[in-house]
Amino acid sequence: MGEKGTLFKSNKKFATAVGITKSINPTSTPKAESDGSEEAAFYTEALKSAGVPFDAAGFPVIDLVLLGLGADGHIGSNHPMGPAVATTDKIVVGSPKIGEPSSITLTVESINSARTVGVVVCGGSKGKKEAVKRAMARPFEEPRGTFPAQLLKSPIFFLDKEAAADL
Repeated sequence: MGEKGTLFKSNKKFATAVGITKSINPTSTPKAESDGSEEAAFYTEALKSAGVPFDAAGFPVIDLVLLGLGADGHIGSNHPMGPAVATTDKIVVGSPKIGEPSSITLTVESINSARTVGVVVCGGSKGKKEAVKRAMARPFEEPRGTFPAQLLKSPIFFLDKEAAADL
């Protein structure tokens, strides 16, 4: 993972700055022909092995899940109407991509089981301002997964001036 990766950027700009000393990050690189399911199982086991508590429904109770927001409303690799956002019974799933290795993502249910969910949005270009406004709208759009960020139960939004311009 290079300096452009989300993990690298979030550690450099946030975690290190606020003194977060432990994080559980996927360490298995998806194979070129993988749908991500093997890597998702690996990460699920990593959460369990790290001693993360689980709620009664079987989802991890992570202290902090920090997300970005795509202009299309995707969070993690839960893309609109994609297989990941439709999955409600797993902790981590593969998120296949056409022509690239699949990524893995926490499901919306896993994200919502976290103690705190932060959504960080910077800038107002590429539909970000509109996405922020739409992500905060309730009730959420039907069918489920049309705009995944709306499925977050109680996110805390961290916005710069440009991202918050339409609020």
